[in-house]
Amino acid sequence: MKQIFVLLVVLSGLFSVSAQERDSAFVFPFKVGNKWTFRSQTGFLPKAPFFDSIILTSNSSYFGFFKVVVRVGGRYGVIQYTDQLDTLLPIEYNAVKELSPESYILRRNDQWSAYSISNWDNKKQRFVWSLEDLGKLDSLYTEKGVAYFWKDGKMGLKNGGNKTIFSKYSYIVFFDKSRYNRGYQDRLEEGGGNWYKEEREKYYLVSDGKRFGLMRDSKELIPCIAECVQAFNNSFCRYWNGNYWVYVRYKDGFKIDPKGESVVFYADNIWKVYSGQHKTSTLYKNGVSFPVKGFDDYFLLSKEYVAVRKVDKIGLLTEKGVVLIQPQYEQIDYLGSNFFRILAGGKWYLSHSNGVFLTKTGYDFISDVMTFDGKKVFEIHQNGKSGMLLGSGVELLNPEFSSVQIVDDFLFAKEKNLVSVFGSGGKKIVSKNYIGFRIKNDFLLLYLNKSDKDFCTRFAQLNQNPFRQIADLGDVVKLYGENQLEVLVFNSRRTILEERRIYPGSISFKVKGFEDDERISFSDYHELSYLEENQLSGFFGYRKTFETNHLMKPDFLECFDYGLFNWEIGVRNYEKKLLTTPDGLTFTSFFDFRIIDPASAEWFDDWVSYTSFSSYNEQVGGTSSDAILAHSTVKGNFWLYNQKHDASEVKALNYSGVNSFAYYLGGDYVNTDPGNSFTISNYERFRKMNQALNLAPVNEGIAEVMNPGFHKQLTGGKWYVKEATSYAAPNKMLVDKYYTELNYLEGSYFENPTFIARNGSGNWIWNFQKGDSVENTAYSGIAPCDDFIMVEANSKKGICLKNREVLLEPVYDEIYVLNGDLLLVRKESEYGVMDLNKTWIIPLNE
Repeated sequence: MKQIFVLLVVLSGLFSVSAQERDSAFVFPFKVGNKWTFRSQTGFLPKAPFFDSIILTSNSSYFGFFKVVVRVGGRYGVIQYTDQLDTLLPIEYNAVKELSPESYILRRNDQWSAYSISNWDNKKQRFVWSLEDLGKLDSLYTEKGVAYFWKDGKMGLKNGGNKTIFSKYSYIVFFDKSRYNRGYQDRLEEGGGNWYKEEREKYYLVSDGKRFGLMRDSKELIPCIAECVQAFNNSFCRYWNGNYWVYVRYKDGFKIDPKGESVVFYADNIWKVYSGQHKTSTLYKNGVSFPVKGFDDYFLLSKEYVAVRKVDKIGLLTEKGVVLIQPQYEQIDYLGSNFFRILAGGKWYLSHSNGVFLTKTGYDFISDVMTFDGKKVFEIHQNGKSGMLLGSGVELLNPEFSSVQIVDDFLFAKEKNLVSVFGSGGKKIVSKNYIGFRIKNDFLLLYLNKSDKDFCTRFAQLNQNPFRQIADLGDVVKLYGENQLEVLVFNSRRTILEERRIYPGSISFKVKGFEDDERISFSDYHELSYLEENQLSGFFGYRKTFETNHLMKPDFLECFDYGLFNWEIGVRNYEKKLLTTPDGLTFTSFFDFRIIDPASAEWFDDWVSYTSFSSYNEQVGGTSSDAILAHSTVKGNFWLYNQKHDASEVKALNYSGVNSFAYYLGGDYVNTDPGNSFTISNYERFRKMNQALNLAPVNEGIAEVMNPGFHKQLTGGKWYVKEATSYAAPNKMLVDKYYTELNYLEGSYFENPTFIARNGSGNWIWNFQKGDSVENTAYSGIAPCDDFIMVEANSKKGICLKNREVLLEPVYDEIYVLNGDLLLVRKESEYGVMDLNKTWIIPLNE
């Protein structure tokens, strides 16, 4: 199928106009005979020139006017339209490559240049364009609005209207500093421990083919001396210098060299460095060491407090070094609002910063501070049960419930099926076997079953009998029961019930807009463990929430959110190992990791040391964990859960489906044309495989990965599609066929991506939702195009919506989408324009 282009001609969304006003104002590219020109609904533009071709791209619309590349003979230029046609670039170039509407790459003879918007002239109310000479280039490749070029064997790039980057290295690619593993520092930030300002500078990973470096704009931040450069947090990256990690601050190049020891970051300007094989540490703020000495280890709890260890006892200091609690405990954690939990004798006690216990009883767990009824409260656990503790140390609820939950101004306590509701002053309002609740306009609706409900405020239950429908009319609330109507009259502030009236009899009134299924179920959910910087060991670990011991020995150097099923990964040591992918690329792993599920207090087998997860081909999506392919330098490639085919047979995975995933068996990767929509660059494959950011290519793999124009395609094998276990039994095939080509479709109309696939050169399978697969025997070609699907049959083209509804039957020779809601079509030698209702704006024969 020939490639379908999209032309966005005018951004009609910038102004609120009627369709008729908009259509009459539009200017369309239009073909007359074998020449292209421009016309409106009323006719051709006066003195409009003719061109051999108009290059139709998705970037042709910009701020209410359009710019397009045109060709006359073998020369190219750029035409723009505002109130009239105008020449932006004369038609005298051998090549014009559009990166974006504000940037072009030009070639005249053998000389290249970049033409871009440099600034806005406020006086003349127009953009100022600048021409930048690039000289003679060895080669050039453009992709996704970026031009990568080689000059005298060195690589540079031009990213849209941004400054052209010339490097002195063989390779340069974008370095995404925001793509880092979020760990302990980020959790402190969430509590207000840090702040971050967005930077406008761009960063680039460079390589000489042997080692890696990092550039900040056009300046060198790290020379090409590193085996790996990794984004570490929002302020620092780190590089492997051959033996250990060295940390470099983005904004100024400030370097932390820990001499092979580990570093813990608490904020952008606060960190500590260990020494003596992790036995002692030095805490730094703004590069200056903490003023108080004499302690073995330091732990920043907040901006105001620092925990310290001396031998095997923990104490508390202010951030200026004033001793608040002498070292005598096992762990001190900050809960917020000047409350602490202190571990003493294997139990947690609530305390202020003075170290005086507010509770006589020790608990298995005390949560971070919460607010209920205007008071500071804490969830507590004891002997497998939950309760609620006031900030005074008095138990608001004894720990005798399976779960407690604060929602708005209500406190729910559940034990088996019995739900107790507490309101103002901690007073119990009601206690029954409820299945769910809904809060609306400060009122609480409690569901006894799918139909019957109770009605409460924070002070009392108000209904005398269960009701089914509610009409909230402000100071009057009507409760419709099966055999009665109950009317409640409130004061103007709706705080006092002034009158109640009950009307018996059958009620058939249905309240408009009320939906019974909007209830929220009461939660039994608990986080069964949480990440902790263990103060006795100085390592990270996961402490349980219904016991005071750990999920496993706290011996991780770093732990961070893996972003997959809420898993986290823990790193115990930094060690170089080699990993080879199925297509023969070799990578160095700089640490292996363990997988932890903190919410369930589980972790995967200790003997398995994971190197990487997921696919060589596509980004991890929403499928269940049975779809995950893991990689280990110990065990090789393997599924996390049993699958029909051995992991060593799998060459690629596609996780784009919400309710399905696909894997590729057999065949091999071959070099291919980057324009093929079923391929992916080696750099993108590497990024999507390197989810833990612990890998770097080596040897010839550096050239293959760092060249954005180097693409590979799977061939000779078969795609198998499987349904995720969250929707069906494990190993159930979504369809019982295999495919040689497969692509997932995604778009704004689509919550659940579908896939198109075919076997060989046959017709296409178009799968919609789960288990519904229809072979479209009428379509020999099918391809996604923004929010539409372009189809082809008998060499004619048509358009479908992504729900497979046919918008245009395949009877046209060419179709272009104009601005997302207009269609330029050709039938034989005639062109026309219609809207999505198939109303002609310019008829074919006009």
